[in-house]
Amino acid sequence: MIDGAVHDLLLESAQKALETMFFASPDTVSTEPRRPAGELIAASLTFRGTPPGRFGLIVSDLFARTLAANFIGCDDPASLLPAQVAGVMGELANMMCGAVLSEMESDVNFDLSAPESIHVGADEPGPDFSAGSPSICRFEFSEGALVSFLMFKEPV
Repeated sequence: MIDGAVHDLLLESAQKALETMFFASPDTVSTEPRRPAGELIAASLTFRGTPPGRFGLIVSDLFARTLAANFIGCDDPASLLPAQVAGVMGELANMMCGAVLSEMESDVNFDLSAPESIHVGADEPGPDFSAGSPSICRFEFSEGALVSFLMFKEPV
């Protein structure tokens, strides 16, 4: 599948998940890979199938709390434990990746790993998207940004 089509699927799947499951609609969308400001939560998973690859996202901590609160139905995002927020971001990664892969190759079975989520300090290096040629979507919201990527493994 061509990169533009993968990017479009990533964009559509992410927006659908954010709007229907997290009640959030981005102010702007771009392909800018720049890291969101401040503390972050990063979630990623790998998948096997044809083709195999990796999916991930990084999101501003403040916005991740808002998304988690919306998903869980919590009135106070500040009351959520860091592990709760990280777990919900892992679930968001799982939803977005699964949606892209099922639309991309509906007749292929993919095996997705469990998502892994970590907190990244403001001064710590974030996940590296530079390997390969990933499809990247950046979503800007008033509370911060979410950057997602989907990358297929090169044939060996």
